[in-house]
Amino acid sequence: MTETRRLEPIRNLPWAFVYSFIDRAALALLTVALAPVIGVHETGLASLSMAIVFLALPVPQGISDAIVQLPEESERKFGILTLASTGLAILLALLVWSAAPAISTWLGDAELADLLQIHSLVVVAAGISAVPDGILARRLQFRMQAQRKVAGTAAGAAIAVAIALNWHSALSLIAFHLISQAVSAAIGVFTVRGSLLLERTDLNVGELRRIAGSIASQFLGQLNLRVFDLIVGAMLTVAAVGLWRMGYNMMLLVTALTLAPAASLLLPAFSEDVRLGKNVAGSFVAFHKYASALAVPAFLATGAGLPFLFGDIFPAEWAGATLAGQIACLSGFANTISTLGLPTLLASGHYRDLLTANLLSVLASVLLTIALVPFGIDAVAVSLLLKGLIVSGFIAYALRQRCGVSVRAIAANFLMPTIAGGAASLFGYVAASLVPSPHLSLPTFVVVFIGTWAAVMLFAFRQASQQVIGSIRVAVSAKRSPP
Repeated sequence: MTETRRLEPIRNLPWAFVYSFIDRAALALLTVALAPVIGVHETGLASLSMAIVFLALPVPQGISDAIVQLPEESERKFGILTLASTGLAILLALLVWSAAPAISTWLGDAELADLLQIHSLVVVAAGISAVPDGILARRLQFRMQAQRKVAGTAAGAAIAVAIALNWHSALSLIAFHLISQAVSAAIGVFTVRGSLLLERTDLNVGELRRIAGSIASQFLGQLNLRVFDLIVGAMLTVAAVGLWRMGYNMMLLVTALTLAPAASLLLPAFSEDVRLGKNVAGSFVAFHKYASALAVPAFLATGAGLPFLFGDIFPAEWAGATLAGQIACLSGFANTISTLGLPTLLASGHYRDLLTANLLSVLASVLLTIALVPFGIDAVAVSLLLKGLIVSGFIAYALRQRCGVSVRAIAANFLMPTIAGGAASLFGYVAASLVPSPHLSLPTFVVVFIGTWAAVMLFAFRQASQQVIGSIRVAVSAKRSPP
């Protein structure tokens, strides 16, 4: 691998951050922004529609992931993969369309049928976009990926806000998902159109097996994410789904901000290392260390700040999402292992461990949620936490056995971020609780948290901090000194 190729992930880091955040968090962020406008019930309807449609997306997503890892000689088959992805996506969209009335009856809300039928068009757009997504990720073209996502998100958000403000409907979030995916797909196809020429060639068994494994992994991953919404919707109410999804989205936003950029770089970077026979253990620990330094304090801060967000800023009907969101944020500790561990197992070719982790996650989610959902959405959040501990434990074991990653090193990465984040969250919570105006409680918490966290980190790394500050002073003095 050339030096340019080695530096490519680092050079692409800002664009990888933008791309991964929009890809993973734009929908969650818009949901949090529009939920106070459209209300709890409509948020629940949109969340249930998302849960169903996302279960149809693993086919195009799996094809896209597989393209990143296919050998170079497989690139001439991108055309046939585009045809297959689009054709399968159309069949899946028709399946969702036809099943929509039955699904809405099962979940007890007739309005859901119309939403699902409109929403099914997203699957077609995802099928068209699958191969361009994979090609751009394979070539580490995160800048183009980010530009596509920004364009699609801007177009979709504009329509979504207009619908929410005028009709206060769940259709606003559905429209965002559809328009953003369609715009992104159109730009992607145009960008890589020269690589999509259809050749008369067949996929070999190895390629089909890799694609099937990626699809299966994606399906289990989506089922793991959406099973909570479906069980809550079937056993409680649509409004309960809205509250649950709002609390859960807070954890997802932190994950997207702190862990997703590293995960986006892991798969292509580690896949390249594996091709060259390099061991990924040291690289994984380094990725995890820096990702945890950002993620752990952010999870703690988000959990501590939710009472001020849902209790003081949002309408009163959202207060019921507070405790569920706090418990979900605690599960973020486990996310630091699973979010980075799964792509590491995928890049290193340990598909059996990957599938086992996903199966274990789905089984734990289903069984724990069914057992605890009668006690409300707070208990559902407890099932999420327990599931995270179980799955992250298995992933850490698999990383040690397959890649030689030290579990002790992973555990050590949590220590300082937990101390700094915990102290800052405590001081921020106390300060915000003493503020007389409810509208100032959340800003107060944020300011005090950031100040305390920075002070604790400077003290913990005081030697390094002194060196940095000393270097800055020297540089400033040299700049001010006359020549």
